[in-house]
Formats: sequence, structure tokens, C-alpha cells
Amino acid sequence: MGRGVASLLVMMMVVAAALFVAVCDAGCAIEPDESGHVTIPSTTTYLADYSFSGCPTLKSVSFSTSVKTVGTKAFENCHNLARVVIPDSVTLIRSGAFWGCIALTSIDLGNTVEKIDSSAFR
Repeated sequence: MGRGVASLLVMMMVVAAALFVAVCDAGCAIEPDESGHVTIPSTTTYLADYSFSGCPTLKSVSFSTSVKTVGTKAFENCHNLARVVIPDSVTLIRSGAFWGCIALTSIDLGNTVEKIDSSAFR
């Protein structure tokens, strides 16, 4: 498969009974709505590494209560991402998850996060 096609391909993988949302290359795993918002679906327990890395139209994101982990650099360099709502179900935020999100001014963080890796919000 060509690199151009791969960058647009969204893969849904079932691994160990957990659904992962992944993107082959930089971009949006789920296209934001007209207002720039994405809700991570209830079928997702692990938001894969680089899922939304560099997504230029993403402005806000909320997670379903099934999400447990935000992967490494999941939202890296989403320069227009301003608001994130992370529910109590999330227990781990991986390194660089929100690295380079220069517009990020509002984070609603659940009460049960056990670990935030280094540079998660740098």
C-alpha cells in the first residue's frame, strides 16, 4: 500500500479483547465535526500511539468512559487543540500524549489517573 493511502487509512484492531484506534501516519484517527470536536467512541479502551498526531482541525476532545489509556504522542502537535475532557476511567496518560498542543488551555482531568508519564503535557 502506498504511503499516501496509508496516511489516510484508519485501522481498527482487536487485540486482547480491547479495541484500539490507530492511524498509519500523522492525521486524524476520527475526523473532527464541524466545530473541531471529537468524542472517542465507547468501543475504545486504549487510544493508540500517534492516533491524532498533527491533526490540524482538532479543537476539542472528550473520551468515553471505556478509555483506560491515552497512548504515547496520541495528540502530539495538535496545534489547535484547546480543550480536553478526560474521564475517571483513564488511569494512564503516556509520554508526550499532548506534547506540542500550544493552544491547550482547558483540561478536565478525571480523579483516578494513576500515572502521567513525562512530558505528557509539554
